[in-house]
Amino acid sequence: MKKRLLAWLLCLCLIMGLLPVTALAVSDSSVYQGLTISCDEGNVGDKVKLKVAYRGGESRASIVFEQNGTYTVSGTWDTTIWDGYANMGAVLIVNEGVQADITLRDVTIRPDQAIATQNANSSGICCKANSGVTLRLSGDNTIYGRNEPAIEIEGSADVTITGDGSLKAVCGKGINGAGGRYPGIGVSQSGGGTLTIHGGTIYATGDLTNTGSPGGPGIGDNGVMSGAVLKCIVIEEKDGYTIDLTTTGGKGAPGIGSMSSSASSNSQILIHSGHIVAQAGEKNGYYGSAGIGGGDNWIDSSVDPGIADVQIEISGGEITAKGTQGGAGIGGGYGTAPTIRITGGTVHAAGGSWAAGIGAGYQGNDGSVTITGGKITAMGGNGGAGVGGSWSSTGTDVTIGGTA
Repeated sequence: MKKRLLAWLLCLCLIMGLLPVTALAVSDSSVYQGLTISCDEGNVGDKVKLKVAYRGGESRASIVFEQNGTYTVSGTWDTTIWDGYANMGAVLIVNEGVQADITLRDVTIRPDQAIATQNANSSGICCKANSGVTLRLSGDNTIYGRNEPAIEIEGSADVTITGDGSLKAVCGKGINGAGGRYPGIGVSQSGGGTLTIHGGTIYATGDLTNTGSPGGPGIGDNGVMSGAVLKCIVIEEKDGYTIDLTTTGGKGAPGIGSMSSSASSNSQILIHSGHIVAQAGEKNGYYGSAGIGGGDNWIDSSVDPGIADVQIEISGGEITAKGTQGGAGIGGGYGTAPTIRITGGTVHAAGGSWAAGIGAGYQGNDGSVTITGGKITAMGGNGGAGVGGSWSSTGTDVTIGGTA
């Protein structure tokens, strides 16, 4: 019996020795400022490093993903690491060109809660130019920015959010800082990237500053610099996941959309499926914005007027969008009349005063609305059409046909 058992053990050892090394590999993990990060490919310490910020020591470092990999992040970021000068830029950074698949599992990142007296701007997660980042939601995740987006899409980064977990993404105001014009998810200063949402329960809120500055979209771009736009936003359920998306803009900002400071800048919003509620921010000064679409035309005199040219397509899903004064439910903010096409879905759109339910914002000219399918309920504000033009606007073409 003993000889037979020994023979079996020897056979087992031989079989194990023949297995490829990768089959035996186990991901390792390290703790960075309260966050536990693991890498499926191993060697997490070589791939994720602390990057010291300006005038910083280790206590003011960002956590930087420097190499491609499949990662999992969990835990709560330690807000006490900031002291005095603190200009980290972001708590988590995916470096330029890095392809990272990151599972967020019950993560809390709140730089807005850190006590930092100067140079305190920081996004929660920053995806650098040319990076390709998939954020997989698991459990309940809360990420804030500090006078910056909670999730920042920089340059030509491509970011995908998916999974069956939840995400609360808020552009927060620093304890000692002002705020203004930054989205919950999207572009801060450098645009050109894309955002795709395939799954998750997501609450995205733009900057809700109480200063005289405009706020930021729930999802989109801030419009401070010419060309700082999120080129494309795609919302489509995929891989068996469902989307429950709620967005709220800050003052004068759309729930989902663009506040580009260049009239020649284009961005696209493509909605194919999911449950979406988009609420424009309250009016900033005199004007509000669209629920889905363009922002206001009131911004600081040092910056060009924020006139966005936003192209919107809806082919499915259940969408509720509400604009505020001067902004359409779906379409233009003040001075904006984008091109809109609806081929399916259930859509409820309500415009603010002087704006269309679906179509032009106040004084928005030369847009178009084409509806060929779907179940559509659209109500314009005082002086605005249900579908089409707004008060003091011209040239909005409307086509309704098909199965609409």
